[in-house]
This record gives sequence, structure tokens and C-alpha cells, in this order.
Amino acid sequence: MQTLSRLFRFFEAVLFPPLCLVCRAHLKTEERSRWLCGNCAIPFDFPIGFFCPFCRRRSPVIPSCHPETRFAGIAPWKYENKRIRELIHLLKYEGVKTAAIPLGEALQSYFLRSAARGGILFSNFIVIPIPLHPRKLRKRGFNQSLLLAHPLRSSMMPILQDALVRIRATSSQTALESREARARNIYGSFAVKSPEAVCGKNILLVDDVLTSGATMREAARVLKKAGAQRIIALTAARTS
Repeated sequence: MQTLSRLFRFFEAVLFPPLCLVCRAHLKTEERSRWLCGNCAIPFDFPIGFFCPFCRRRSPVIPSCHPETRFAGIAPWKYENKRIRELIHLLKYEGVKTAAIPLGEALQSYFLRSAARGGILFSNFIVIPIPLHPRKLRKRGFNQSLLLAHPLRSSMMPILQDALVRIRATSSQTALESREARARNIYGSFAVKSPEAVCGKNILLVDDVLTSGATMREAARVLKKAGAQRIIALTAARTS
């Protein structure tokens, strides 16, 4: 049986060689686990650290300039980065779940570096992916934020995917231009299903893109109301 399995994998690799998610070039053996060729590999030429979601000030430690925002942000890349934008589009709109592998692994590395430099300890942290409304989840078939969060899970930072739920379907945030419209659209759309799971905990909120920050602010608001302590928002990209 093992021999047949090895033969099947051999012929599968010959007949259907894996391709780079971005440029569709054939991948070398050492490139296949990350699904990107050497030319399209995610670069690590970005500053390590946190940013204030209000004034966008970046700092190696959590900025204290605008504490009313309720969270500090971490986002390695600008959404204008062609490679990152293509991977997010593949994941979110074309259902290519393997695009979450290189993005999630890069996010994990970036967060660990930022946390180490900023003196952040992982004790008492839990990871919460931004949830989808059940209707959208059924349509898409998966939560892209949960896939991005997978590499972060550990005994020190467990993933709680049901602690925060989306209770109201909303229009797409990308279809709304102003910050005020986005804030109105998302308000009241989240609820904490298990307050005892988040009370007294530090939260790492994970999503794909941070635009105006309205989604993260609303999620942080209800988590803080439930007793959460420090909240860090980790996204693959931000628009500004």
C-alpha cells in the first residue's frame, strides 16, 4: 500500500506539477511548501513594530499616543504591494485556500519579531480571527482570517474561533468610501459568545486587510466590554 501511495504521488507530481500562486511558474522542490517561487517570495524588507491605528505612527513598542483606539496594529505590508494584493485576492475572492499558507507563515514570523522587539510576552494571549457572518461563511466556504491565524496557534496562544461572533450581516466595507459610513455599517455586528473565555485575556485579532480600522475598532470595543485587556490587531496588509 505504501509503495502504491508513493507511486501515486510521483505520477501526480509529474503530471500536475505545483505552480507558483502568483506568476504560475513551475515550483522547485524546495519552493513547494510555501507555494511561491523564488521571484515571488514574500520579502522581509519592512520595519518591525506596531502602529497607532489613529495617526498611523509606527513604533518598536506599542504606541500610547491614542489609547482611545482600543488596539495597537501590526501590518507588514501596504495593500499596494502587488504580490501581497494578489495573494489576498486569490484567498478572499477566488477561494484559493493555499494562498493563506505563505501569508500566514509570514505573518507569524513578523508578529514574533515585533513582539520580541517590543517586549511582548505571549502568556495570557489568545488568538481570535475576525469572524464572518454565517451567511457569508456558507457562501465562501471558509473564513480567510482563520486560515491566516493557523500558523500562530500554540499552547501559549490558542485560537478561539467561536469566542467572537458576527450577529448582523453588513454591506462590504470596501464598497463604502468614508470612515463614518464604515463605522455605521459595522456597528453592532459583533458579539462575544463566551465572555469568560476573553475576560482578563490579551487578544491577538487577526484579519486580512486593515483599511479605515472600523472593523477592528468595533471588534475591540465589544471585546473590551467583555473584559479583554490588551488587544493587538494583526493583518497581512493595510491600505495607508
